[in-house]
This record gives sequence, structure tokens and C-alpha cells, in this order.
Amino acid sequence: MKPSLQSLRSNTADSSFSSYWVNAPQFGFHWHYHPEIELCYVHRGAGTRMVGDSVREFSAGDLVLLGPNLPHTWMSRPDANHTADTMQVYVIQFLPILLPSALLALPEFAPIADLLRRASRGVFFNGGNQYATQFGQLAEANGVDKFARLLGILADLSGEPATDVLASQNHSPVLSPQNEKRMQAVFGYIHAHFTSEITLGQTADIACMNEASFCRYFRKTTGQTLTSYINDLRVSRACQLLTETKLSIAAIAQMVGFNSFTNFNKSFTKRKRYVPGEYRRKTAQ
Repeated sequence: MKPSLQSLRSNTADSSFSSYWVNAPQFGFHWHYHPEIELCYVHRGAGTRMVGDSVREFSAGDLVLLGPNLPHTWMSRPDANHTADTMQVYVIQFLPILLPSALLALPEFAPIADLLRRASRGVFFNGGNQYATQFGQLAEANGVDKFARLLGILADLSGEPATDVLASQNHSPVLSPQNEKRMQAVFGYIHAHFTSEITLGQTADIACMNEASFCRYFRKTTGQTLTSYINDLRVSRACQLLTETKLSIAAIAQMVGFNSFTNFNKSFTKRKRYVPGEYRRKTAQ
């Protein structure tokens, strides 16, 4: 899966960085990268987030800092009742030169320098909603005040104890526009049909590759097998149904694409560390 280079916008001619709200009915698969550092806060929406070889669920409150040229995409749930503002995301983007090495070498900026180093693999912050007010204030600010508020947010994030690095240490993205359409087609197909049977042959044909080559390519890119990736999506959907409906667990297993209840329990427990029934009880508390 080779991402595309994305050209980002600047707010105004008198701003050294971009910050803006994105309101959209849904996010489709768009695997891309850019030279800017990006801070992305999901105010509303849910789905699957991919950063490097990390594939995880996201929901409202999701807050992630991405280093430059780190491939990523957010995909909203395909079953969502899409309206004009189903997805509400606040995005801040700035080039690394905004905080030059001479500035980051100062002792006062050491925590921010460390944060930006970790962002090369993507950093997830728990409890992103606590920053909603600061993002709102940044959106309304201008001039030096706007820049100062950005520094304040980065300083606060650098002191967050509950963070999680996303892409694996061995992840080495291939930054080339070639084959982008092929992989957009593959992942578009997977996310549209993961509740049905998807075979290796089908996806390999979409990618115009033989099965062995596709397996190697997919594993190198995502860090997992095609089956594991599809099961991630199925378990994610099952979590939503367990939380939001009173459907039986057996019915949910079948709805998300598991033909075997035993395989569903095994896959679910491996990923969530709870059997489905216990997960439902805990999320209902």
C-alpha cells in the first residue's frame, strides 16, 4: 500500500501554520502523507484509524499527533447514518521548521522536542476531549496569540502521562505515489465487504498481483495478514453492536461476518481480552 503525497492548505497568508475544522458526512479510505506535522482531534465520529502499520478503532475524543511523512488515514464506519456533520474533526498542521532545532534545544522546550520525536511513529493521547476548549480558542485566535496557544497545547501534550505510540518501531513506509489507485481499490473493497466472505484471491485480483506476492505486500504494509486485518474490522463492528444494541451475541457474530461462533469468540477475546458477553457487561456499566 503506497500512500500519496498530499499538498496541504494554509489558513491565511499571515499564518505560519494551518488549523481548521473538517465537517463531512464520512471519511473514506485515503492513504496519504505530507511533510507537515499534524495534530488531529475527532470531536464527532467513529471508525477505523490507520497510522503506519497500526490499525485501530477511533471514536469521539480521539487525539493523535503525527510526525512528517507518516502515512495515515481515518475511515468512518460504513454503517453510520451519514449526515453533513457526522464527522467533525479539528486539524492543526505545521512544518517542522516552525519549531527549529535551535529552539527545541533550549531546556524549556525539551519536553516538546521529545514529543515531536515520538510523533515520528504517531502518538495517541487518552482523553482528547479535555483539549476541546483549547482547540476552540486556537480557532478564534490570531497573530502572536494564535502561535502562543499552539505552543501551549504542545506543552500540555508533552506532559501527558497516558500516551501510546502507534506505528511499530520497525515500520518503514514506502513514500511513492505508484500503485496508490491499486491499494485504494483493495482497501475500499475490504471496508465495503468485510461482513461478507472475502477471499485472498479476490483481493489479489483487485491489486493485480498473484496471491503469494499480495500476501507479502499486505503483511509488509500493515504488519498483519489479510485475515487478521479483516477480523480486526469485524471485531470492531461487533463491539459497536454489543454496546449499542440488544442483539444476541450469536446474531452479532453472524452479522459481522463470522460463520463460526467459536472463531468469533476466539478472535474477539484475543483482541479485547474479554469474551463478548463480559465486554457487553463492562461497557454497559
